[in-house]
Amino acid sequence: MMKKTIISIIIIILLTISAIIFFITRNQTQSIPNSEVTFIFNKVDGASVSLYQNKSQASTKGSLGEKITDLSPNITLSLPRNKNYIAKVSGDGIKEYNSIVYLNNSKVKHRLYISRTDQYLASIKRAEAEEIITSANNQLQKWMRLYSISSDNLKIVDDGTWAVIKLDYRGNTVLNRDSLFAILHKDLNEWKVVANPEIVVSKIDHPNIPSSAILEASPVAPPAK
Repeated sequence: MMKKTIISIIIIILLTISAIIFFITRNQTQSIPNSEVTFIFNKVDGASVSLYQNKSQASTKGSLGEKITDLSPNITLSLPRNKNYIAKVSGDGIKEYNSIVYLNNSKVKHRLYISRTDQYLASIKRAEAEEIITSANNQLQKWMRLYSISSDNLKIVDDGTWAVIKLDYRGNTVLNRDSLFAILHKDLNEWKVVANPEIVVSKIDHPNIPSSAILEASPVAPPAK
């Protein structure tokens, strides 16, 4: 009789311990908060942005797991904070890359940069160089008396709707002035000057111009291709 009582007590104790462990584990799982993550990027024709599970949580590069959803510009999702994810940028003529999404705070802003491949940008230049140079000459007439533009000094950047031109001084080499840079943006199928010629185009003065264009509009930038 005593033996059966002891066995019953042991069973009760084990069941009690199991129940405690179950409730502690469940509460810990339920107590993990979500993060509100906003994905910030510009809409670019042909670009696809999707969110995936990250199969390699410890890796700095990550590994694509199951697809969660497609993303649209400025969408906000509520996701468990105890893991990270991968945002994949792809598309025809788009530079493909994966970006790991770390959820370290209750609210996270994850910025994605969508740009075109060099081959796509080169095709835009071949197709629209003449129109861009004509538009620049028409809109920058007071500078064109002293400076000239050629297709060799034209660079298409970012998503293909931004053009950087270098203006070379027409004068003799002895009294040569500094070259100037201007930026145009294609809006409603028209190339419009958005940064007048300057020796250096500043991001501070033009915060809405992509950094890739600002970098090109600088004397230290690589030569235009």
